[in-house]
Amino acid sequence: MVSYDDEDTNDSYSDESESDESKSNESEIEVSDEELKSYSRVDKIAGDSNGRHMNYTVLSLEDISERQRNVIATLSDVLSLTESETAILLRHFNWHAENANYQWFADEEKVRNTLGLLLQPGQKHEPKEAERKEITTCQICFDDYDMRDMKALKYCDHLYCQNCWRAYIHTSINYDGLACLNLRCPFRDPPCHAIVSEDMVFSLGLSDEDNRKYRTYAVRSYVEQNIMVKWCPAPDCKYCVEVNFVSNSATYDHVFGHLRPC
Repeated sequence: MVSYDDEDTNDSYSDESESDESKSNESEIEVSDEELKSYSRVDKIAGDSNGRHMNYTVLSLEDISERQRNVIATLSDVLSLTESETAILLRHFNWHAENANYQWFADEEKVRNTLGLLLQPGQKHEPKEAERKEITTCQICFDDYDMRDMKALKYCDHLYCQNCWRAYIHTSINYDGLACLNLRCPFRDPPCHAIVSEDMVFSLGLSDEDNRKYRTYAVRSYVEQNIMVKWCPAPDCKYCVEVNFVSNSATYDHVFGHLRPC
């Protein structure tokens, strides 16, 4: 159950000039466990006599995934990017689609360089001599492989064997947490900033467990990088709260601070 305690809210907002009588006008609205299980819900929270209140939506993991898919698909069409690239862009701008769209059109090259989307759409790199050979050497394990077993990111031309790619991404997924979504090319001399996209991750045939963890981190990013959304603070709760409206210029941190656990 998620609730908003208006008594706490009034204490936080009020100054010394407010009387105790104003607190008698406060109320509390709660969302039951049954309502949480059945559907997402938007509630208007009544505030004190000054009209302070907020609207919020309780979201399940399925709701979060749907919101992600919708915002990614919409912005992908606008910017003519793949959905994998659009997800990278939105995560960088904390899932603020309008800001991501503005920054992209303001200076696409700068944003591409920052994100590691280094090749422009349709741009092709000239294959190096090693790429023209049937057999080449992986620069991580230094074993020789058929070119069909080698892979490079879309945004650079550093070739590594698929076994090394799988090991590299597996390690990041299992030890780096959410940072695995921002993994870069392993080339280090000089450091390559090309990003490892979701398309690359799922093309390598990782284990089902690694794929599941990666998808979970992708969903979590919508909550943990989004100023308008927070997890319910109850232990092991898989619901979150999205604030839609806050009156009287209250900060989101203040509002989330008064949401009580289930």
